[in-house]
Amino acid sequence: DATQGDEIAGCDTEVAAAALDQMAGLHAPCWEAADLAASPWVNRATPDSDAFTASIVSGVFPGFLDRYGDRLEPDHVRLLESFVPRLGAWMARPRGPRTVVHADFRLDNLLFTPDDPVPVVVDYQTVGWGSGAYDVAYFVGGCLEPEIRRPAAEELVAGYHRALVAGGVRDYPLADLVVDYRRECF
Repeated sequence: DATQGDEIAGCDTEVAAAALDQMAGLHAPCWEAADLAASPWVNRATPDSDAFTASIVSGVFPGFLDRYGDRLEPDHVRLLESFVPRLGAWMARPRGPRTVVHADFRLDNLLFTPDDPVPVVVDYQTVGWGSGAYDVAYFVGGCLEPEIRRPAAEELVAGYHRALVAGGVRDYPLADLVVDYRRECF
């Protein structure tokens, strides 16, 4: 009797907090796990794969601007024009502590049962080894409308951090998570 979440419709903060708790339930047990980091099926990113991704984005970016540029704020266009050529370097940068990441953690990949905001997470085909802050930024940035996200993001990130700590993660202060979250927002 579950229904799929709807990324276009977005969600409220109660659903977002429950989803981030589920996310921490994936991240915490795998946090800095050397055996997982050494597993090629999880740790697939390489400099070549990052360069390939950057080249794809760079290649489709002009068409994206042609099609959607008039819908974007001029400041956002300038930011993208500055960022896209640096995407490869951004992807290759050091990225905080590592864990198993879903890498597509969004409402469309969450199932909800009636009267229960706690979702069941599905669609693990993009699982990888990376920064947990990536999943957080991807979800919060893509699944909450700005008028909901802006006043709630700080507490949602702090709630995710509390769930990580409750799951056994140590030596990762909230301040470090906030910096990583901001970096991963791109």
